[in-house]
Amino acid sequence: PVYNGSNFLAEAIESALDQTYKNIEVLVINDGSNDNKETEKICKSFGEKIRYFYKGNEGVAKALNLGIKECKGKYFSWLSHDDLYEPHKIKTQIDFIKQNPNSKIVSSDFSLLDQETKVVENRQVKGMVVFKNGRDILINWLDFCTFLVDIDCFKKVGFFNSKYKTTQDADMQYRLVFYTPIFHVNQILTTRRIHLNQDTKTQSSYHLEEKDLFFKDLIKKFGLGFFKENETESDYLTYLNLGIK
Repeated sequence: PVYNGSNFLAEAIESALDQTYKNIEVLVINDGSNDNKETEKICKSFGEKIRYFYKGNEGVAKALNLGIKECKGKYFSWLSHDDLYEPHKIKTQIDFIKQNPNSKIVSSDFSLLDQETKVVENRQVKGMVVFKNGRDILINWLDFCTFLVDIDCFKKVGFFNSKYKTTQDADMQYRLVFYTPIFHVNQILTTRRIHLNQDTKTQSSYHLEEKDLFFKDLIKKFGLGFFKENETESDYLTYLNLGIK
């Protein structure tokens, strides 16, 4: 999914095309960019190497949903236009699934690249190999662009919720882990770019308001038990940990 992304888009597409696992397709969804067709020019420069779609501007969730509907493969992986995949990203996760046939979703560690300072920070999950409930998602920062998701999962949990403009990824993480465990590979397989033009920064006030509403709705949606560390934890301690996070 991309909106006015001519600054970083080419690098993202190249990182997807450069995967060592070659049985892939790269879909680029142009979500109504209005940058004098700069984004479109970059997309079309890749020719038949990618599948290119243009739609009116409706937000990331609807762009992702179009990608899910159009993709032909068994697995889906989201790459933001300003982020990067390591060359072995997909192969590593496909190999994991082959070795663990019950796994439907695989995440990984990732790096943060500050575009201004060029400082790289590694975000690694310590000691976790599988996320089973809302508490696991709450206390660990998982980046959705690390995920490889069996396409059948979306048939069970539905598409990305377009009412969320900046938290659609968090919403989907909770819905997915409610349905099936998320397995984790302790390797850095993606790079998440931090820059001043991200929606969470350009729309920071809206983002915080949306997060308020999002977190207030979590218990209504999933029940308090979904966020307990274990069956013996008191409701008080569960609420306390939810509040802290």
